[in-house]
Amino acid sequence: MRADAAGRTPRGAPMAFIVEIALPYEGDDCLHWPYSRNNQGYGNIRIGNRAEITSRYVCLLAHGSPPTPKHQAAHSCGNGHLGCVNPKHIRWATVSENLLDRVDHGTSNRGERHPLAKLTEAQVREILRLEGKFYNRQIAEAFGVCTTAIEDIYAGRNWSWLTNRKVA
Repeated sequence: MRADAAGRTPRGAPMAFIVEIALPYEGDDCLHWPYSRNNQGYGNIRIGNRAEITSRYVCLLAHGSPPTPKHQAAHSCGNGHLGCVNPKHIRWATVSENLLDRVDHGTSNRGERHPLAKLTEAQVREILRLEGKFYNRQIAEAFGVCTTAIEDIYAGRNWSWLTNRKVA
């Protein structure tokens, strides 16, 4: 058996962490993955020849198979992006349920937190206040966006949580 290069994770250490530390963990605090993570901060582990998100693998071991292949390992703590692998914090959830969790935890990138957002929440509230008082084109010009952006706000396709309007 060859010695691992300096700084490399010893072979088997990530799986040992899951089996010996994560699965029997009884604490209520987050348990952070101490090994490699992806660009979003979620832990990575190799299972055979496949790379897996560690929290999904822990969820599988702790709670069984997901109800459908589309179910995600959702974190009740909101710290999946920080590498939390506490089995008490992870459950199977639909994409919609997981997105709602992100809104509740403040980790969603909707609205002005989205990297492509051109409007702030305050501007959208002002746009909503102006509905019907000016042409959409005039409002769009005043806020430096296209007319479609204004129409999408009024129709509830964008910023719907501010309008209570949902697209049918």
